[in-house]
Amino acid sequence: MGWDGCHREKGISSFAFFKKELGDSLLKLRVKGSVAYGAYKDKKDNIFAVVILMKWTKDPYFNFQYKVMDEGMGPYNYDCPADILDMLTAPLNQYSEAWRREQKAYRAVCKLLDLTSPLEALKESA
Repeated sequence: MGWDGCHREKGISSFAFFKKELGDSLLKLRVKGSVAYGAYKDKKDNIFAVVILMKWTKDPYFNFQYKVMDEGMGPYNYDCPADILDMLTAPLNQYSEAWRREQKAYRAVCKLLDLTSPLEALKESA
């Protein structure tokens, strides 16, 4: 449940980096700020979402840290891009199903407020 630390060369794309770390089962990856959302295919051909928290560090060698969670772990990140969500097969458990419901609710709020992100509302009210 912790973070992994490693050396990541500057300039390598997040998709290329995580494809090397997670293998060819990573089908697609989209980055939003310090969070990456991916579509991952298991050995039974289930495709589920992975959420990867990322941060660069000041360490000269171990300069990158990341934490990988699948949707069934209930990550509190709800702005997964639609093209990733569209790739997913049926939810594998109740937690995956709940996470996907939260994605839909997030999108509904954004649409209602005519925002790409609810955080924009906070910026506008400040």
